[in-house]
Amino acid sequence: MGDKRHGIGVTSAVATATFSSSISISYIFCVLNPTGGMKSESLPKVVPPVCHLKKRYNMVYSRQNPLRVVTLCSGYDSQCLALDRIKHFYPEFDYELVAWAEYDPESKQPIDKQPAVIAHNALFPQWKDRNLGDMTKIDWSSIGGGIDLLFYSTPCQSVSQAGLQHGFTEGSGTRSSIIWNVRDAVKTLRPKYLCLENVKAMVQKKFLPTFNLWQKELEKLGYVNFAQVLNAKDYGVPQNRERIFLVSIRIDDESNTPKYNFPKPFKLNLRLKDVLEAKVDEKYYLSDKMMNMFHQNGRVNSSQDGVISDRDGVSQCHSAGHGNCQKVIEDV
Repeated sequence: MGDKRHGIGVTSAVATATFSSSISISYIFCVLNPTGGMKSESLPKVVPPVCHLKKRYNMVYSRQNPLRVVTLCSGYDSQCLALDRIKHFYPEFDYELVAWAEYDPESKQPIDKQPAVIAHNALFPQWKDRNLGDMTKIDWSSIGGGIDLLFYSTPCQSVSQAGLQHGFTEGSGTRSSIIWNVRDAVKTLRPKYLCLENVKAMVQKKFLPTFNLWQKELEKLGYVNFAQVLNAKDYGVPQNRERIFLVSIRIDDESNTPKYNFPKPFKLNLRLKDVLEAKVDEKYYLSDKMMNMFHQNGRVNSSQDGVISDRDGVSQCHSAGHGNCQKVIEDV
């Protein structure tokens, strides 16, 4: 191996966060028209100008009238990172995270010591006291009304190809089946907009019937749904990361059903070398012994997750369930 060093995990972390933000920006702009008066040519490159809703609803969210947001299964809240980016591009826009819910029932740590909660509080200390914890036990009426946007990125472990794929059927008790608890939040809060983001496997043949049942549930609650699989590499991020997005818009006028267009793909100009950090702590590098494992036909145990990435290329998607198959970048 000579003097080669072998970085691990850096690309997945950076690209995943960037992807979440850039895609979130796209659909938030398209659905909500936060500034109310922007022109297509003024949009940042990562926000394709495909929304026509502003002509019909003329919605404006500002410091005087902030977008009121609730996030469920929040993690570190890449959704709020996206909203912060909107504020960067359009200072007149503002939002308020009214409530968030992050809790790991399998953790032995108190909630404020759990990794995702620590990360959220580090990024958004101003909303540290708004974590409602276990979303299956929340009294949604305590939040009050006037919620504009509800994000829910429920656990993917039970549908992901990296997991056992036990599904998310209502009442099954799997981690992914917590999605059905979102229904109570929707019934009580009646947000104007809903957005689900999850792994592509949620709409594969095995789970598509359950996904369609969820959509029908939202239709019963008075929403129109728009679903599409989007790939990060089509929206400015050098990572091959496919995710299903479900945007749901509340129907307030039966004679004027809302319409929605997902952002159009555009040419990718970035590569891994453009987002990797120049200086990385030694703990993120693999030994030659470990690298020999990854060099078995360029993969680990014939798994798609052990692909060795090139700095001039695009990162593959890291599957968290395969702990022995991390992404590798050869740093010569």
